[in-house]
Amino acid sequence: MSTVDQIAAANGVTNILNRQQAKQAALVKELATGEKQSSIAQALATPFETDELTIPVVQKNIALAGNVLSTSNQALSSVAASLEQAEAVASQALSAPSSVKSALVLQFNGLLDQTKSFVNNATVNGANLIGAKSAPLFVNTTTEGGKLTVANEQADANALGVQNATLTSWGSDAQINAAINQIRNALNQVTSIQSKFAAAQSALTAASQVNESAALAASSSAAALVGADVGALVLESKKTLAQAELAAFALGTGTAAPHEHGLRTLEARQPHALKGLFDK
Repeated sequence: MSTVDQIAAANGVTNILNRQQAKQAALVKELATGEKQSSIAQALATPFETDELTIPVVQKNIALAGNVLSTSNQALSSVAASLEQAEAVASQALSAPSSVKSALVLQFNGLLDQTKSFVNNATVNGANLIGAKSAPLFVNTTTEGGKLTVANEQADANALGVQNATLTSWGSDAQINAAINQIRNALNQVTSIQSKFAAAQSALTAASQVNESAALAASSSAAALVGADVGALVLESKKTLAQAELAAFALGTGTAAPHEHGLRTLEARQPHALKGLFDK
C-alpha cells in the first residue's frame, strides 16, 4: 500500500516559499537599515546556499524512485499478461480429455513460474517493490519535510494466491473453475497495485515540480540581490520605511498623511484664544 504524507508535503511547499521571501526581505532590510552588522558577501552567500545544495540531491532521489515505480509497473503488466494466458489455459482444461489436460497443467504452471522472474528482476539500484526480496521505498520529496512512503507488495502469481496445478487438483470442473477464480482475483490485485504505484508516481512528479520552482525562487532571489539591483531594492525599502514613519507621525499628531506627490503645505494658524487680540 502506498502512503503519501500530503500534510507534510503541503507544509513543505509553504515553508519553502515563505523561507525564500523571508530571506530576501531580511537581507534587504539589513542592507537598508544596518540593523545587523554583517558583510555584503556573507549576506549574499548564506541565505540561498543550503537550498542550492540540497534541492538537486532531493531531485535525484525522486528520479530514482520514479524509475523504481516505472520498472515495477512494467513488470506488473507482464505478470498480468501471464495470468491472462494462464486463465485461457485453465479454460481449455474444462473440456479437455485427460491426455491433453496433462500438457495444459504443465503450461499453466510454466506461466505462473514466469511471473516470479518478472517481479524479481524489477530491481533498480537494489530497490525492489514487488519481488521475493522486496522492501518499502522511502523518499524525501522536498527539503522541508515532504515524504513519500511506498509499501512493498510481492506480486508473483503464487504470492497473489494462484496455486500451481496438478492432475489431481484439476480433477473436476469445479476445481478448475476455482483456479480460474484465483487468477481473476490475482488480476484485480495487480490492477490495484498498479493504481497505487501510479498515484505515487504522480506525487513524485508534483514534488519535483515544486522543487524546481523552489530552486528557481532561490536562484532568482540571489540574482535580485546582486549589483545595481541591490541598490534599487535598498532604495525601495528605505522609501517604504520613510513613508511608514511619516504616516505614523501624521496619525499621532492628527495631521493629514503626506500626499503621494509630496508633503502637503501646512497652513500656519493663530491659536483661537489669541485671535481676537490681533484683530483689533
